[in-house]
Amino acid sequence: MTAGKSATAKPMDEDRREGHLPHSPLELARGKRDRREIFVFQSPKNGRTVTVADLVNFCQALMLEFDPQVEMYVERPRRITVGEKRDLELSFWVGRRDGTQHYQFVIPTKRVASLSVGLVKLPADDELIHMALNQGLVLRLVHENSLASRASEVAVAYELLPLVWANAKIAGARQLEVRIEDMLQNVERLTMSALQLQTGQARFAVACAVASLVYTGRVQLVDYRPGDPDALVEVRHG
Repeated sequence: MTAGKSATAKPMDEDRREGHLPHSPLELARGKRDRREIFVFQSPKNGRTVTVADLVNFCQALMLEFDPQVEMYVERPRRITVGEKRDLELSFWVGRRDGTQHYQFVIPTKRVASLSVGLVKLPADDELIHMALNQGLVLRLVHENSLASRASEVAVAYELLPLVWANAKIAGARQLEVRIEDMLQNVERLTMSALQLQTGQARFAVACAVASLVYTGRVQLVDYRPGDPDALVEVRHG
């Protein structure tokens, strides 16, 4: 179920500006752009281009993108004070479908961050959470090691994202999604090949529809590894 293109390669429609959001992404200074890996991709969830620095933040952005409970997120939403003349740039603001909001900071394995005064060792987790709380913010920490343990999920999200983009441009895509959902209500699982055979649709159209269903949390792939020629699909549980 391969995407066939890089998840950063294809633009979407013109960016949508969300005036009701509490933040806009902080600008990436030229110096930071020169020193860090920059990842740019089109976010169906946000309706705009998302730009993140460093691979670990890109991985977390993909996890937010494919979390059906996340309604919207903003990268680099704001800074918090962590010491005299020391401001820490938070990784994400997250708005969930249940109406709750929180901020996230992705903690690198080395626990070192680039602040205004240079490279600085990060405070302990509980200190960071307390500092944010004192500034009126709910902060959740995401550790690089925990993201590494979800490498397979990240890889699947990276593979499926271009298919989600493509699905939005396919005529009759929504009808195919509904048909696939209906088929899965009557069986425990179906392979992509079986879905293609039973719907009579092109393999690419079926792959795009399934990717969209995974993206919105209606179905899930079972024991799928990116690049496998076929995938087992079932209704998402829980």
